[in-house]
Amino acid sequence: MKIYLPAYRYRHFYILSGFVTSNSTSLTIDMNLRNIEQGSISDLTAGLQRSIERSIDSSPVKELDYVVAFDMSYLVSKLCKMCAGTKRGSPSGSGVPVCGYYVERRRLNERWRNYGILILAKCDVGEGVRDIYAFVKKFSSGSDKPWIAGILYGINIGAQGRDMNMRIRIDGLGIDDSFVAVVSSVNYLSSYPRTYTDEVTFSSESSTSIGGIDMEDGTAVVELFYLGSILSVKSRSTGAFMPVVVHYDVEGSSFPRSLHPVARAYKLRRSVSADELYSYVKKALTSGMPAVKLLMQNLVAGRALSALGCRGWVTEREIVASVYGNETVITTPILGRILCIYRRLYTPRASYRGYNGLNSLLKRWLEAVKECKCKSSDFSSSQGWVDRFVNCLETSGKLSEFRQCLLQNYSGNIRRLECSLMRSNPELFTALVFVELLMLSALIIGAHGASHLMAKAAGISSRDFAEMIEIEICANDFPLVKCVWHQLEDVGDVSFDGVIKLKYDEGCKGVKVQISTYDLSGATHTKFGERLLKLVMELGGCGSARDICNYAWIEEKRRLDRAFSILVANNTLLGELDRHLGSMPQEVAPPRDLFRFMLGGIVGEVRRRLGQTAQQQRLPRKLYQYVWPRHVPSCADGCHLCVQVPRMMCVYSPLHEELRVSKSASLWLLEPLCSMVQSAAET
Repeated sequence: MKIYLPAYRYRHFYILSGFVTSNSTSLTIDMNLRNIEQGSISDLTAGLQRSIERSIDSSPVKELDYVVAFDMSYLVSKLCKMCAGTKRGSPSGSGVPVCGYYVERRRLNERWRNYGILILAKCDVGEGVRDIYAFVKKFSSGSDKPWIAGILYGINIGAQGRDMNMRIRIDGLGIDDSFVAVVSSVNYLSSYPRTYTDEVTFSSESSTSIGGIDMEDGTAVVELFYLGSILSVKSRSTGAFMPVVVHYDVEGSSFPRSLHPVARAYKLRRSVSADELYSYVKKALTSGMPAVKLLMQNLVAGRALSALGCRGWVTEREIVASVYGNETVITTPILGRILCIYRRLYTPRASYRGYNGLNSLLKRWLEAVKECKCKSSDFSSSQGWVDRFVNCLETSGKLSEFRQCLLQNYSGNIRRLECSLMRSNPELFTALVFVELLMLSALIIGAHGASHLMAKAAGISSRDFAEMIEIEICANDFPLVKCVWHQLEDVGDVSFDGVIKLKYDEGCKGVKVQISTYDLSGATHTKFGERLLKLVMELGGCGSARDICNYAWIEEKRRLDRAFSILVANNTLLGELDRHLGSMPQEVAPPRDLFRFMLGGIVGEVRRRLGQTAQQQRLPRKLYQYVWPRHVPSCADGCHLCVQVPRMMCVYSPLHEELRVSKSASLWLLEPLCSMVQSAAET
């Protein structure tokens, strides 16, 4: 198992030694600096790295700290040798002696801490260690410690995904923190690389225009920059993603730059008017899963409610790195927050009677964001703006009509919407910027899904795939976005996750999208346009009656029905679980990768309803798989049958990728291709 850890300028970290004491409800970590000087990375490697100076100079990323990669067991053995001679026994006599690796990041000349990462290991464990636990704690805004992540290796604390009272003290660094965090047994600890794609040159070989879409293919010189890795920690009951940090493998096996001089490039361009984009969003908001997918975007949840007092990260963390002078935002999903919101949206219909359709969904979403993110802030939970938003959306066919509807009683300058509206009329501002952010998010996740469909049409393999999405939006159509996304106001360009490049232009009209999909092997694939159209039609586009995602779920349910009928005949719990899930709204069901984390809580709720304890009618976990897939769709507006690609092919981890693509928005963006079908029918 390989782990990626931050280090100071590739070279240094803090060596810790001390003790871990735990019981069923608390965990105390009491550490001291092993040496006053920081530990050296070279002490952890097999020998001197002759090329390390050259590697440092060649890194595309200039930050205060970087990441080095180690095999976990190798790292522990080296750390324990460095801690040799530590006095055994804790002051209380019950602590487990451990050795540690610690790095924190602070802003220059400030005490504010961006993050701290702590690795603790028991040194007398044998091969094949199974006891690995992890915790991630996000503190409140304004704290001097926004988050801390820890991994405990070979230390059996008996935690099973529950809250524990924690205290971390590191003598010599002035750290003495007490907090509550979920400590979970780690079943899976994996990392996903992040790359930044840059097209150096492009030579067109063929082009065609179809119904408003321009397609072009040719050869390109493509350069990839290895930005870093995101660390995923998962157990059966919970999971977390540690924020991405800049990475360089100290052994030099992952050089940060790679040049591909003979890549094959497939490009798709489309210009979209603001009214076309508004019409799609209006339709998507009344379509269940596409609506929730939009509401889960951090661009929406993290910025639309800022005027109401809910600021900062909601569903994703954002870290800014500099790539050869160009800033890029790297996002990491906040899994606990995403699950929290879904748990409040995906509830039995009887629990929210009195609301209908979109109005109900938005009000439940607003309450969920308040409960999961902004409960203790000055967030105003007034829902009046939701009623106005929904009413104007339902009665307006164009974006201009929607804005006029909202501004009926506004006495200011309608022709010139400004950021000052955030302070003078926060609810009106929220409703106005909300639709802009929904439109922009729909464009981003639609273009990303379309890029994956293009890769499938071109037959690109996982190891040879790269993508770049460029979007140009106009200030005239999105006048208020810059008020809540300050990078747009400052520089006019934003790049994030090494894939999306957004340009904010003052002097244009409409929206322009260019999707570039690369086959780094240089292989040529014929009939690309026809293959892409076939995929669109298989997913239900162009009026096709066939939808392979829906067909797959129907077939899955048919296969499960027989086994379910046998199991449920003599099992009260499974029968009640089936009825409970049947009362849940399928149209807002979470993706299955998320639902698996929610299943334990749902089963527990059903048990309480039946008056059962966890020991009564204990069932193997695998039996539940004959029940819940009958109610949770296999495609939540994006799955591997449609707009997702195989593991490690996309820069996002599978769970994050599912939230960053939309089948509905992709089919809408590629809709002009359907004119090929009409042309064929006419001939």
